[in-house]
Amino acid sequence: MRYIDENLIKTEKRDFIDYLKWCQELDYDLSNEFILFPKPFKLAHDRTLEVIEDKKDEIRAAELKKESEIIKKMAAEVKKQFAMETELFIIVVPKSARDLIKEGHTLHHCVGTYVKNVAQGKTNILFIRKKDSIKKAFYTMEVRNGKLVQVRGANNCDMTDEVKLFVNSFKTKMLPVEKVA
Repeated sequence: MRYIDENLIKTEKRDFIDYLKWCQELDYDLSNEFILFPKPFKLAHDRTLEVIEDKKDEIRAAELKKESEIIKKMAAEVKKQFAMETELFIIVVPKSARDLIKEGHTLHHCVGTYVKNVAQGKTNILFIRKKDSIKKAFYTMEVRNGKLVQVRGANNCDMTDEVKLFVNSFKTKMLPVEKVA
């Protein structure tokens, strides 16, 4: 308690608890007083946090790589299932986790957080593109269990009338007819 009182006057006492938890996660020797009671504490806290964040980044990078490989393998089948184009628009299937993340960043919406669900086959994400600029992000569509869940443009904007016509045509041609009870 004396160490906490002497060293954490300018920081939150919760920081010490976090520091100890991180040290434990990193298998640091907590019987070593140099680790248990570092001086200066703030520097040790911040460095340990960086190590923890780097470790989390490495883990997430490995997960993203695996998910990306799965998405790539699934892309051809998803394309067969949902391939559609009109005079103005075309459906493009993402081929990697990076495609989903880039789409989210470009259109300023959250589709990049759907990577795990796409890789697990829980949902399908499709990109609606203008035929004259296929590489440029335009609208993002989610289809889950044969149903259209959402369609979002930049900053989560709603569909234009032209996009609504395309999406309605997509629903009619590509999705199973819902039975009314």
